[in-house]
Amino acid sequence: MIMKTAKKVLSVAWTQDAWTPKITLGRFAMPVPRLSPLPLLPASHRCYSPSPSTLFTSRGSRGFTLIEMLVVIAIIAILAGILLPVIAGAKRNAKKAVARSEMANMISAITAYESEYSRPPAAKEVENQIGDARPDFTYGTQRTPPATGPVEGGRGKTLTLIKNGGLWEGDNSVIMNIILDRNFFPNVDHARNPRRQVTFKYNEGRKGDPGLDEDGIYRDPWGHPYIITIDMNEDNKCRDAYYSPRGQQDEIPGQVIIWSLGEDGQVNTPSGQPPDNTGSNRDNILSWR
Repeated sequence: MIMKTAKKVLSVAWTQDAWTPKITLGRFAMPVPRLSPLPLLPASHRCYSPSPSTLFTSRGSRGFTLIEMLVVIAIIAILAGILLPVIAGAKRNAKKAVARSEMANMISAITAYESEYSRPPAAKEVENQIGDARPDFTYGTQRTPPATGPVEGGRGKTLTLIKNGGLWEGDNSVIMNIILDRNFFPNVDHARNPRRQVTFKYNEGRKGDPGLDEDGIYRDPWGHPYIITIDMNEDNKCRDAYYSPRGQQDEIPGQVIIWSLGEDGQVNTPSGQPPDNTGSNRDNILSWR
């Protein structure tokens, strides 16, 4: 016996509710929602590699303003104003140190000559005028005969005339030719240095340059001749033509003293008193101080 089942139609109402995502549980894992990937939009290359023309447009296209340029120039001028005097001062101090070293070396060489020959280095013309009135001799800025006139300073500068005031004057080439055994006056044919002793090292230079020039004049770092006073009467005191204006009262201890006119090549006008360290004397370099 066949039973027939009557068909029934059920009405279904659809809604717009969102689907709840499925959740899977892994072992020892937290619930992770399984989401569908987000759609990717096409990437614009301009977002990642900007055009070079767009880089630095804020500075490159408009440049520097006048005010900015003036500020930079002012800063440079201030720095230059601070640094230039410092650099110039350092150069002056370096030249002073060189001068002191050269003077010390000359004193050592002259002392070695006196120890070797038991007499100071000098020409016959100097020895002939040594006496009570002029016991020592200063080789200053008056040229050695037969040359005439004052010695020219560095860069053609006119120097203060330093001389003994006697019948015969000379520059320091007289001493240098002797202690360096140069075949020039007064050491022609080794007349004043027969053993040919040389204990002084020097640099050669042109006229007006530091070092020993072609005339045999030894010049300081500014190109001026060193002033050298030799103790000729061997009383271990030097009567300098400038620094001993009152004679014996102002004599300076030592067998030899050397000084430099300094950068300006000048000294103060003597006033009958020992020169002080002011005015043109401020830059003088003295071996005994």
